[in-house]
Amino acid sequence: MPVSLDTTYEHMLENLIAKVGATGAINYLARQAGYRQCPPTIEDFLNNSDYLGNAFPKKDGKIQHRQVWYDLVKDIFPNQFYSPYYEVIVSGAIGTGKSVWASIIMMYDICRVLCLENPQNYYGVLPSTRIVFATVNITVKQAKDVLYEQLISWIMESSFFRSFLNKNKNKKATDALFINRIDIMLASRAEQTTGRAILGAILDEANFQSVVKDQAARNYGSILRRVESRFLGKGGSLPGHMILSSSKSDESGWLQGHIVEVKENPHVLIKECPIWEDKKDEGIYSGQTFQVFIGDDTRDPFVVKDQDNIKDVDPQSIIKVPIEYYGSFDGDIFKSLQEIAGCGTFAAKKFIPSVELIKECQIRPNPVTKEVIELSFSDQSDQLINYILFDKLSKDRRPRFIHIDLGITNDRTGIASLYHAGTVSIRRFDPDTLTYMMVREPIFFIDFILYVKGKGGDAVAIGKIKSLLQHLRTKNYPIGGVSMDGFQSVYFLQELMTIGFETEKVSTDLTKEPYAYLKNAILESRLNGVEHPILHHELSNLIDVGKKIDHPSPDDKYSKDGSDAIAGAMWHLFTSMNEHHGITWCPNDYLDALEEH
Repeated sequence: MPVSLDTTYEHMLENLIAKVGATGAINYLARQAGYRQCPPTIEDFLNNSDYLGNAFPKKDGKIQHRQVWYDLVKDIFPNQFYSPYYEVIVSGAIGTGKSVWASIIMMYDICRVLCLENPQNYYGVLPSTRIVFATVNITVKQAKDVLYEQLISWIMESSFFRSFLNKNKNKKATDALFINRIDIMLASRAEQTTGRAILGAILDEANFQSVVKDQAARNYGSILRRVESRFLGKGGSLPGHMILSSSKSDESGWLQGHIVEVKENPHVLIKECPIWEDKKDEGIYSGQTFQVFIGDDTRDPFVVKDQDNIKDVDPQSIIKVPIEYYGSFDGDIFKSLQEIAGCGTFAAKKFIPSVELIKECQIRPNPVTKEVIELSFSDQSDQLINYILFDKLSKDRRPRFIHIDLGITNDRTGIASLYHAGTVSIRRFDPDTLTYMMVREPIFFIDFILYVKGKGGDAVAIGKIKSLLQHLRTKNYPIGGVSMDGFQSVYFLQELMTIGFETEKVSTDLTKEPYAYLKNAILESRLNGVEHPILHHELSNLIDVGKKIDHPSPDDKYSKDGSDAIAGAMWHLFTSMNEHHGITWCPNDYLDALEEH
């Protein structure tokens, strides 16, 4: 009866262990596999002062580890030669040490590579190849401050890592950090990794990498391609790790979408950690909990005080929170969900956080026959006025302000008309006096909103927009002003002026003021709007990207044509009221005058 190969190897291993012991057998097999020395186990790496033992606080001479993260890295590295994962995602609450433990995972990967006799030969790349571990953050400076300096500090505290530093007397600043051309690099953009043989990487704060468009997605894709092109092994295995670390933002954050895509992949480990799981060993929790609904695309999150309120919700949208955090959640639930629970909510990062108030402001049918009008460029009988249900428009004679957000070829044009419809008293907190005060603010009424695209991919004919305004005026529609943005606006607005329209250039991209005012109007229930699914989607997904209010990527999924039109028209009306009466905030006198008429 033939002896199986597995049985032969098992017999040889048993003989080897019998002769030199288990540790001796592992060291022998490691040298045979190409290691100059056997890598430490992950436990030894974390506790032995030769490695990272000095990086952790000690109590009574014993190293203190956060158990939740300690267990995580033991799952990632069941032994020093193998990991079942090539990607690790660590997300959750702020202050739980995500970046620190992401750095530890990378340091252990570096340690294992340094233990190789000839890394380039082991991985089958050219001898001249510089093998790189990349630290990627929102900016290169943040990659240096948050990640790189931490790594260097640990390296200098470890006798193991110091022994592998490149100490060549003629070393240049651009030379590799370690011997055998092993290096650590900083990056914030995909193009900065071009041509690099990247074995592993940390993408820190992946949800917030938005300095340039699609920054996180492009960084991830670029680095993964570089890892796979040089180091992909049998069965799709990779020797290093892609480590994605970030606090939660919202359900449209890039990392949230990526988690959905990879959650069924057995080679991707996902750890989302609330702050109470990180601190569970500190003895600060009584064990009592309360329930929180984290919100969805139609309802805002809330602390559950009545079980009847959650009868129809997905049980996965309910979390249990230690009673010690009740005050925080009851006071600011959006911030608490993001920073304490580590939950990405539908509104945590949204510019307008309340999906319910957005829905509540859309209370009337839009008096337009089509959701999106496909307008012929050449057919002169196909006019925008034909799509407006004129008898459904408000009969109020107060002046309308119309804003046109003109789209380029294949983009939609948004056109909105609104007017001032009275005032309401608003209770506001004054941070200067630390008191509440009552102010009067205008109520805005949206008459209609149009989404227009050229038929067959053509551009929208500007002449037909001009015709719309003329047709409205012919029907005695009270137009008080027309505004527009974009490079096409100057000539068009001048042309409108020559035929008697009051015009203004209003930008919703160069300043955030129009959107800030629109946001306040929605949150204070001062916008009486129309129902439109595209407008609802746009308002619900607006984000603050720093210099302006924008929509998330990709462009084929998100837009802001209609919301730009609403914000532009409202801002034009509001500033016109202020300028007319020389006041800088609440136009009370003007509003009173309008109400009298």
